Amino acid sequence: MEVLLEGGPRTQAQLARATALAPSTVSNLVHELIEEGLLEVDPGEGGGRSRRVRPALGTGVVIGLDLGRFHLAGALANVGRTLLAEERQETPGFRSLDQSLESIDTMVDRLLEEAAMDRAAVRGAALALPAPIDSRTGRIASAAILPAWQDVDPVAVCEARLGFPVSVHNDTNLGALGEVTWGAGVGVSHLAYVWISEGVGSGLVLDGRPYSGVGGIAGEIGHTAHRSDLGDLCRCGNRGCLETIVSTRAVVRLLEPQVGPLDSFDHVVELAQSGNVLCSRVLAETGRRVGVAVADLINLVDPQRVVIGGELAHAGDLAIDGIKQMVRQYSIQSAADTVEIVPAELGVRAEVLGAVAAALHNLTFKK
Repeated sequence: MEVLLEGGPRTQAQLARATALAPSTVSNLVHELIEEGLLEVDPGEGGGRSRRVRPALGTGVVIGLDLGRFHLAGALANVGRTLLAEERQETPGFRSLDQSLESIDTMVDRLLEEAAMDRAAVRGAALALPAPIDSRTGRIASAAILPAWQDVDPVAVCEARLGFPVSVHNDTNLGALGEVTWGAGVGVSHLAYVWISEGVGSGLVLDGRPYSGVGGIAGEIGHTAHRSDLGDLCRCGNRGCLETIVSTRAVVRLLEPQVGPLDSFDHVVELAQSGNVLCSRVLAETGRRVGVAVADLINLVDPQRVVIGGELAHAGDLAIDGIKQMVRQYSIQSAADTVEIVPAELGVRAEVLGAVAAALHNLTFKK
């Protein structure tokens, strides 16, 4: 079912190759799943085992939502994974729970209006939040970024407001799922997605499945490496975390006394690309600092590919070359020789598209 959901309709021979199962086993399973109503034959040319099969998801749409500290994004897709509507908007920070739910509800209305559908067509949604989600309770494990969501059941409040099933996930984990499904991780079963923007996060896909750990903090490299009791205070309460050194805000703050006011991290990248040596060196050093943490992550989980996302990806080789240098230096050689380190392809869309993928997954396996 996962192979078909991620790769689209396939013949039984293609399923046998993709799953490493015997053709006879695949044939038996396909027939059983068709009888159970979980698979259907894809209309088209061919007959018998040459006909393709696909998940029998029926009709309707799913919605992916990405609520960040300063943005809200949404995407609506049909059960065949075709995007029908998509929107992103900037929002003020530190909104109340009611304000956030109202914004989400309004965006759902706009997405449905764009797709010329009503709410009854929605079969489920997934919401990305910038916080770890405790798998034991379904609640936010740390509300440093979204304090209004502390001590609430995010699934319950969203479902009560929206009127359809909702699952809630950490945004970086869904960014990893988005890149695996539609971006730089297509075809990869073991992937680490490292997101560097105003914060630092990492999402893991291991053996084809998102992995977040029991408390939702698996891969949180932003609060482990480079810690120093003499460093800057981090939002997690510790000092000198990696996030305080390599986040885009930290890079801008470091450079402004020397190069003057900077509009954004992208302004730093533009100056570096136009020949500003100081900006180039700081971006390279930022890449190397990230690279030490990535090397540790590679030694721990041994991924096939590391995808660098967030605003740091805008710097391209100016930063990624430094990451690769540290991986070669500090990772176990066999892993360093085989791992691929590439920029993300989906940009700011990774999390919301990952939410769409999660909603489709929920739809398939809750049928």
